[in-house]
Amino acid sequence: MKVEIFSTVHDGNLKRNRPLIKKAISSFEGKNVTITIERTKKKRTNPQNRFYWGVVVPLIRQGLNDLGHYFTDSQAHEFIKQHVADNYPEVIIEEINLNGLVSRRIRSTSELTTSQFMDFNEVINQFAADYLNIVIPSPNEQITIL
Repeated sequence: MKVEIFSTVHDGNLKRNRPLIKKAISSFEGKNVTITIERTKKKRTNPQNRFYWGVVVPLIRQGLNDLGHYFTDSQAHEFIKQHVADNYPEVIIEEINLNGLVSRRIRSTSELTTSQFMDFNEVINQFAADYLNIVIPSPNEQITIL
């Protein structure tokens, strides 16, 4: 079981959800536990997600289709993750299995922070320009379709 409780630190003390934290700790009575404390980071925003799925993915899909590959948006998204990941290692998670072997998986883009997602899109834009001859507009840029 994993419990996540959010709080704020002020003057070295937790200021929110203290009773919930105490209850969560007591629910593990007699068990070994791991306690991780990390700074809360803002995940990618809804506008970022809409732009990605509404503009970036369809443009990449179209570029791939123009090369003779026939991808759906979902397949284009997976292609992006697989082929862009080497140039943006923040989406790669390396895990060690029980046999001590390192396996690699691509992190879901929904796990990226807002700034990581912006950086990821820059790498995608470069990939699109270099390999698909596509210019992906910035979110605030007006474009004219001919």
